[in-house]
Amino acid sequence: TVPGVQPKLSLGWIKDELDKGQSGRLTIMNALDGRYILKPQNANFPQMPENEHLSMKLAALFNIDIVPISLIRLKSGELCFITKRIDRNLDGTKNHMIDFLQILELEDKYKGTMEMLGKEIGELSVNTLYDKLRFFESTVFNFIIGNNDMHLKNYSMFLSEMGWVLSPSYDLLNVKMIL
Repeated sequence: TVPGVQPKLSLGWIKDELDKGQSGRLTIMNALDGRYILKPQNANFPQMPENEHLSMKLAALFNIDIVPISLIRLKSGELCFITKRIDRNLDGTKNHMIDFLQILELEDKYKGTMEMLGKEIGELSVNTLYDKLRFFESTVFNFIIGNNDMHLKNYSMFLSEMGWVLSPSYDLLNVKMIL
């Protein structure tokens, strides 16, 4: 499993040879080896996958850069949220990505402030003004949708070809609707 409050699984894509060509399937992987994260239904919080999918799609409509996502239906009919990990390449090699809990060297993911994150983005990003604007827009969006769980592990810096940049948004969820 992958760490976090929400139950989730790390998945990888396995290519299968079929009679009429090639296909593949998702399969459970070690937490560090998977290229996808699957979040199934949660008994304590019904329709959490649908909520996260809607929240992420709304963010995209507001031109907020998000990680690749989808809502998939299992054979059981149950809907699950799936996201592609941006810290892994097709060949399994790692892209460098660090969350703000690590950047700020804190122990509690709820002890940081938006001001602290903004200052760090200003110091680390190779595209400071653009990333600060993206961070601000994401913050306003999360306020509007009722996402009061945007802690330090939900914001990251990503090492691009140019240098460190703010990663696309992930884990956007209308928390107020489910609590």
